[in-house]
Amino acid sequence: MRNCLICLMLLSAGSSYLSSPPVAEAADLTTEQRRELSQIRKDLGGVSSLIRRKKLDEAAEVVAEAEKKISAIMAAAGVDENDRQIASALRLLTTRKSLMARATGNNPDAVSFENDVAPILAKNCLNCHGNRASGGLSLETFAGMQKGGRSGPLLQIGNA
Repeated sequence: MRNCLICLMLLSAGSSYLSSPPVAEAADLTTEQRRELSQIRKDLGGVSSLIRRKKLDEAAEVVAEAEKKISAIMAAAGVDENDRQIASALRLLTTRKSLMARATGNNPDAVSFENDVAPILAKNCLNCHGNRASGGLSLETFAGMQKGGRSGPLLQIGNA
């Protein structure tokens, strides 16, 4: 009797499981999309070579095309940037964009002496190390910084 009761419970649970509406499965990339992502990664791999050969326009074209294709694949497959294959391609794309920015001088994270360092020196240092050159150190020009003051050079290569 006990076995029959267990069987009925299992059958009942199974039938309710089978009759319940299907749960939406997570979107997945097709074989063709995976192949395309593989080709995109291969194309992006050649960007550093293009940059070394100073073919910056060609490299920029490859990067822009890759970004467009990745976005199209994400939209078509219904996946986000957390998908393993997509995340891999996006990491490589980000790296190549960074290389392009450095090669073209458009790196927004780069420190500029004129825009970042000189205003700090003007605000905090030129009162003493401007016209008066206190301690023999003049910070009005880069040459003055290289020369240094009485205690020696201000700047030393490789000494950050």
